[in-house]
Amino acid sequence: MSVINRMLKDLEKRQEAGDSSVYHPVGEKGSSGKLVAVLSVLVAALLAAVGGLLWYQHQTRAEVRPGVTANGGAGQSAASAASSGGVSDGASGMSAAQGSSAAPATSQTSSQTPTDEAIAAKELEDEKILDGAEKDAQLLALENEIYGPDDLMQLPATGAAEKRRSASGSAKPSHAATNGASSRQGSMKVREVKLTRQQEIELDRKAAGVALSQGNLEEAKSALKSILSRDPANTEARERLAALLYGEHRLEEAKAVLNQGISGQPRYGKYRLLMARILSEEGRKREALTMLAAYSPSATRENLDYLSTEALLATELSESVIAVDAYGKLARIMPKEGKWRFGMALAFDRQGTRSAALSNYRQAVKLGLPEASHNFAKKRISELRGNK
Repeated sequence: MSVINRMLKDLEKRQEAGDSSVYHPVGEKGSSGKLVAVLSVLVAALLAAVGGLLWYQHQTRAEVRPGVTANGGAGQSAASAASSGGVSDGASGMSAAQGSSAAPATSQTSSQTPTDEAIAAKELEDEKILDGAEKDAQLLALENEIYGPDDLMQLPATGAAEKRRSASGSAKPSHAATNGASSRQGSMKVREVKLTRQQEIELDRKAAGVALSQGNLEEAKSALKSILSRDPANTEARERLAALLYGEHRLEEAKAVLNQGISGQPRYGKYRLLMARILSEEGRKREALTMLAAYSPSATRENLDYLSTEALLATELSESVIAVDAYGKLARIMPKEGKWRFGMALAFDRQGTRSAALSNYRQAVKLGLPEASHNFAKKRISELRGNK
């Protein structure tokens, strides 16, 4: 560019001097051919740079198309250089560098095209996926063996899966195979499990126990009533229900529950005992004694409460025969308890059976009595002996 500046300055000086002859650069003695050569080199370098810039912008904005190679770009650069009259060594090096930079883009484009090995691997993978229905059939056979056959979950019989391949080599399952898989995934069969009567009773029993532990009496009573609706002879549920009602002072409901139990199981003493206690609380002691005396239990420890309640009511109501029977059984259950002998002595004494009364008073004193009972027994022994 310094040569051009010098030429322009010399041209201005000659114009000012009025010299219209042929221009010769100041301080330069070369011929005009050298000047033309220099200008040609500059113009060619400028054109090569502009062409390279345009080609680079085109490569970055447009997609790489098959058939466009680095050689083509290099050829174009070479043609441009030839049309301008030749290129210097520096310009040729620039074109070669641009051609080499275009080569990686071409190789990247060619790597995006699927190879035969990639297509084969994709087909093998698709075959494994499509043939998975056979494995599903094996799993279904195992489920049927464990849980029994299920019509809603049977897979359609299929052999090799049908495949439709596009130009790129991808595979898709057939419509029938897709429907079979979707019907298997979306189908479900619910089997109803029916509990036995005993299992239902056990569930209600546990529910009643949990409700009682939490203080929820209403749920407990509901569960107990459910048990009795399935098993009216369930003594445990009936006793608990009657006791809960009795504790809430719902006496009529409690008596209704017990009367149902007595009607069904007249020889079950605990129903009668609970009924007698309710009647006694209502002041109906004679009805309570009648309820107890209607059943004569055996002399066993499990009947201890029943017999003692009957004996006390009979003594209070002066029912000597019932009292003697009840105290006699109590004395057999607990022979070393003086109070039972004392009660029997009182019953015989009221009957007028003095010898039996005297014998039982003596045994009661011997076994041991509270002070008041002891003094009374000693007095009656003395009186009975003096009357002989």
